[in-house]
Amino acid sequence: MFYLVLLNNSMNKTTKLEIQNAYRELLGRYESNYEYAATLTLKQSTTITTTDKFGYVRQQRIKLSKTALDSTKRYFAATLTRYLYGNAAKHKSTRDAARPMLVFVDEGLNSDSKRVHLHIALGNVPKHKQADIAQLIKKAWAQCDFAYEQVDIKQIYDAKGWTDYITKELSFENTEAVDIVNSVLTKRT
Repeated sequence: MFYLVLLNNSMNKTTKLEIQNAYRELLGRYESNYEYAATLTLKQSTTITTTDKFGYVRQQRIKLSKTALDSTKRYFAATLTRYLYGNAAKHKSTRDAARPMLVFVDEGLNSDSKRVHLHIALGNVPKHKQADIAQLIKKAWAQCDFAYEQVDIKQIYDAKGWTDYITKELSFENTEAVDIVNSVLTKRT
């Protein structure tokens, strides 16, 4: 019986390492497009104010959940896209090229000891917006309900190092940390 428990634990660790390596290989295909690294921290809960069709205003305290986190990522991506590309992101003829590459990785979801935060690999930023990218990211993040004030943005000089760093949690805590569904992967150049 003891041997079976050890075998299961080693298989789980092996499987987690295989998942981590698979994600690193996938994200490695886009490393040449990485330009900026961002870490965005989230509030654990927030108050949402809504007005119904009769004009009644309600305030509701909402805890951060996986659904709220996914919604926050989509809203942030849409807001940042609008700041970077304006109406070009809406036009059928230009919308495929007029969007940033955003790889989202969730960290801290399965931990009681650290605040939930997102690691982002960002690319395809228009040349004329690069000087202001930190302010644009902070402005887009501030529009999100669960945005916390801790934000860190840096230019990427070692894309492989950033990929390895943002996928570190895959091998021991959260094998679902890389959010491919809400990431925006543009064509590789």
